[in-house]
Amino acid sequence: MSVASGPHPDWTVEYTERLYSSDPALDIDGDGSPEASVNGKLGPSESVTRDIDPSLSDESWTIMTANGPIDISATIEERTVPNDVSVSVNGNTLGTTGQLNDGETTQLTGDKAWVTNGSNSVTVSTGSVSADAPAMRADLEYSHRASNQVSVSYNTTAFEERYNLSYTYADATADAAVTIPFQSDSVSAIKSVVYRVDGGEWGSVAAENLRFNGTTVDVYLSDEFGEELPSGATVDVEAVGRKIEVAHGEVTITDPSKPGESLDTELRIENRTNEFHVNVGTTADGRRVHYAYSDDYPTSDYAVIEADGDQKLYLPESKDGDTFRVKYLKTMVEPKTGDVRVDVLKPGTNPKLDIGPGPGGQGDQVEVRYYRAQSGIEYILNSLSRDVVLDSDTANSPATFVDDDSDETWRILEDNAQVSDDGSGGGNSIGPVPVPKEASGLPWLWIAAGLVTVAGLGIAITRMRGGTASTSSSGLGGSVAVWIGRTSMTITKTSLSVGRSIASNRTALAGLGALAVVGGLMTGVIPISSDIVVLIVAAAVPLAAFWGMRQVGFFSWSIFAVSIGLFGIGVMEVLSPGVIDSLVSALQDYLGLVIILAGVGAYLWYRQRSGPDEVNKIEIEAGGNDSQ
Repeated sequence: MSVASGPHPDWTVEYTERLYSSDPALDIDGDGSPEASVNGKLGPSESVTRDIDPSLSDESWTIMTANGPIDISATIEERTVPNDVSVSVNGNTLGTTGQLNDGETTQLTGDKAWVTNGSNSVTVSTGSVSADAPAMRADLEYSHRASNQVSVSYNTTAFEERYNLSYTYADATADAAVTIPFQSDSVSAIKSVVYRVDGGEWGSVAAENLRFNGTTVDVYLSDEFGEELPSGATVDVEAVGRKIEVAHGEVTITDPSKPGESLDTELRIENRTNEFHVNVGTTADGRRVHYAYSDDYPTSDYAVIEADGDQKLYLPESKDGDTFRVKYLKTMVEPKTGDVRVDVLKPGTNPKLDIGPGPGGQGDQVEVRYYRAQSGIEYILNSLSRDVVLDSDTANSPATFVDDDSDETWRILEDNAQVSDDGSGGGNSIGPVPVPKEASGLPWLWIAAGLVTVAGLGIAITRMRGGTASTSSSGLGGSVAVWIGRTSMTITKTSLSVGRSIASNRTALAGLGALAVVGGLMTGVIPISSDIVVLIVAAAVPLAAFWGMRQVGFFSWSIFAVSIGLFGIGVMEVLSPGVIDSLVSALQDYLGLVIILAGVGAYLWYRQRSGPDEVNKIEIEAGGNDSQ
C-alpha cells in the first residue's frame, strides 16, 4: 500500500486462528496402514465415527495426521472368544486348541466305533474364564451315520438352552429313547420337551415319560408314542432347558440375550399369583445383582439374595401379560448366612443400592464385590442413609467390602472423587462424609419458608379479620386487593417493630444468638450430623413462631397449625427424601375428591368473607340514657 503524502499510517490486523486437521487416520495394528481415516480436513468441533475390529494383540494405536491436532476416543465392547472347544461322544473326546473367532467354524471327525446301538451321549465343553468375564458360547451341529441316522443342533442363551434332534430308525423299534445332556451346569429345570413323528403335529412329552437328573434328560419316545416305531420312522425332538426358576407363575422369553452379549433379556408374564418371582441365581452370572425394568408398568422390583446362591427377583406390581427386561450390575452382594434384600436404585459406574434384611431376618453379614474397579484405586462403600463410609478397599479386581443387612442406602464410589446423582462420583475416608441429602430442598430453605408462612399468613389474615382498613372494595377481587395492600403495609411495620424490640430486649437478643448457633450448625461451622441439625430446627421453629406471633399481637391457631403442618412436611422430606413425591402421588390418585373438597372450602371461605357492606354501630355515652 502506498501513501501519496503525509506520514505513513499505522495498521492493526486482527484474525482468529482456526486449526484444522488434514487427513487424520488411525493405525491400530502397527502395520502402517490405517484401519480408520478421514479424507480431507476436519474442522474444530467436527467429528466422525468409524468402526474398527481390534484384536487382543493390538495394544498400541498410532494416530496419523498431515497437520493440526486430533483427538480420538474409542468404545470397545468386551466379548469372550471361545477357546479350547471340545466335543465328547460317549466319553471319547476330540476338539480344537486355541481360539474360535466369531463366525469361524471347524469340522471334527470321530471314530464310528464310538457310536453305540441305543442311546448316545454328546457333550460340548469350552475353556475356563475368570469370574468377571462373559461366559463362552459356541453352536454345535452334530450328526453321524450308522444303522440309525441322527442329527443334532444346539443353541444357548443367557436363560435357556435348546437341543433339536432328528432320529431316523433303520429298523422297527419298541424301546426308542433319547438322552440329551445339556451343556451348561446352570440348567436347573426342563421348560418343555416336544416331539413329532414323520413330520406330523408336534406334541408335548408327558412328565412320566421324562427323567431329569442333574443336567441330563432322558426322553422315552416309544412309551410316549404308545406303540412300536416302524422301520424308517423319523422322530424329531426339541428339548428346552431353563437356567432360571420361575415360582408362582409362568414366563416366556421373548427377546433372549445372545452369546457374548451383556444380559438384557425380555420376558413376558403368562400368568402369576402372589409371591411371583424369578430365581436368576442358577444362571452363569447369577451371583451378580440383577434388576428389572419395563415400559409397561412401574416395576418396583427387588431381589432377595440368599447365602446358598439363589437370587429371587420379585416384581410385586406386575400382572398377566406384562413384559419386563432383566439386566445385572458388575457388582455382587453375597450374604454369608441367611439372606439380604437388594433394590437397585441407580445402576451405572457408581451403583446406588437400597439394602435391607430379607425374609430370614436381620443380622446377616454381607460381602460386596465391585468389578468395575481399576486396580490400585481405593473405593468406598458409602451409606447415604447415615452419611458415613461403611468400608473401603484398594481394588485388585475386584474391590471387596463387608457390611451387614441392616437398612441402608449404599453407593460405591471411587475415593476422593466428588459425589453426584447421575451414577458418578466419589467419597471420603472412613467416618462422616459430606454427602448431600437427595431431597427437593435444603433444610434452611424449608426453615425460611416455614417462618415466612407462619408470620405472613398469620399477620395478614388476622389483620383482615380485624377490619381496620376501608371496606369499600366489594367482592372477592376487591378483598384480594385489600389483602395485598394490608399485607405489604403490615410486614413493613412489623419488621421495624421487631427490629426495635430485638435491640432493647434481652430475650430477643438471646433468640437471635440461638439462630446464629443454628446457622453455624447447618453451615458446618459447628460440626454435627445434618440429621440432628434438622431435628433441632424442627423443634425450635414452631416454638419461635408461636412466641413471635404472640409478641407482635397477631396470632391464629388455625393459621399456626396449617403453617407448621406445611413446615413439618418439609422437614420429613429432608430427613426421608421422597415424602413429598408420595403425597403428590396420593393426591393424583384421589384428584377428583381433592378438587371437590377444595371447591367446598373456597365457597365456605367466600361466604364468610361476603358480609353486608355496612356495619351497624352502637355507642354508649357515660351518664346518658340514649343510644343510637
